[in-house]
Amino acid sequence: MTPWTTDSDTGSDPEPDSARGPDPAHERDPAHEHEQPGVLLHDFLRELTRFMLKFSGEGAEGVDRVVRGLARTYGGRAETVLVADGAVLSVTVGGRTLTSTVTAFPDVARLDRAVALKEFVERVRDTRPPLSEAAAGLRRVENLPSTVPRWARGAGIVLFSVGFAPAVQPTWYEIGTTALLSALVATLTVLADRRAGTSSTASAT
Repeated sequence: MTPWTTDSDTGSDPEPDSARGPDPAHERDPAHEHEQPGVLLHDFLRELTRFMLKFSGEGAEGVDRVVRGLARTYGGRAETVLVADGAVLSVTVGGRTLTSTVTAFPDVARLDRAVALKEFVERVRDTRPPLSEAAAGLRRVENLPSTVPRWARGAGIVLFSVGFAPAVQPTWYEIGTTALLSALVATLTVLADRRAGTSSTASAT
């Protein structure tokens, strides 16, 4: 989404970047990173927010804390307003504020990817790499291959559900119903995961 921009020292109302001319984000290259730190920082934090909403399993406070912390690392300030499936992100650098919305539907958090994300955040906070390198590192974390095959994920859903069902109501009817419904959920999950993997591969190429 095209971010809104405001100049903090003039107090002007937000207006779309399209009203101010071409979006600088589409004209930049890494060689001019120092000329547009606000745009690059906003883009990086927007992708980080989307990733965390979708994959990290963190609550609103956790996402907000990480985004604010990394904004300070790069000399900026970030504000977030988070809901279950999205957020409004505002990033201020040098008196210029960029605001955009982020939409992401939470997925089942993979432990290996959650650990990789925490290590990535700590590494960025400690070393402060160029924003282009930080964005590339975030993409690598997002595209980490799964450590288990898709069918094993589905089997895990079924086994967990069937194992939990007797604790709620220890009857054969409950166990059978749970097995049937969990098998359906597992099938849909595996198909959705396969579709997402295909889409990611197509985008990468």
